[in-house]
Amino acid sequence: MPASTHANPILNGEIAEVSPKHEPAPYDLTASPFDEASLWSRISFGYGRPLLRLGSRRPLQEADLPALAKRDNVVTAISNLEAAWAAEQKRAAALQPPGAPTFVRALIRAHWRDFYVGALLSLLEDCTIVVQVCVYRVRDVRVMLRTHQLHLSFFPNKKYVCSRVALTFLFLG
Repeated sequence: MPASTHANPILNGEIAEVSPKHEPAPYDLTASPFDEASLWSRISFGYGRPLLRLGSRRPLQEADLPALAKRDNVVTAISNLEAAWAAEQKRAAALQPPGAPTFVRALIRAHWRDFYVGALLSLLEDCTIVVQVCVYRVRDVRVMLRTHQLHLSFFPNKKYVCSRVALTFLFLG
């Protein structure tokens, strides 16, 4: 099929100005939405919703991006890392015998809150997945017990049967 038969100007090779006219962003570009966000908004990423809404209406441009959070500013990040590196050098010098400072330890010292919050949220997500599977499995076993459809072929081995029965009594008890 020749390219000229397409109705789309991009497919025809006529790359014209196809983006809509620039409309101003519906939020303050000088303030960071993260700095002004509540705890729930930070957890649920609600502070980014206006930017996502704007991006669904038209292609985003650099002028649409809000300011960085104060803690993500380059000057703040560098000063935090330099302070952590100085503390790491002092720690390494105080060892007997003196050791070499490690950059990874300084990086963790500078950003420990972000690492711990990320690890905590990841652990919470993993726990909810495991609990969800256990609840569904217990529900399946309870339904099979009520309808007398529980067969040993349902379980791959005796250890699995014992652990599932124990979990059933644990959740029902």
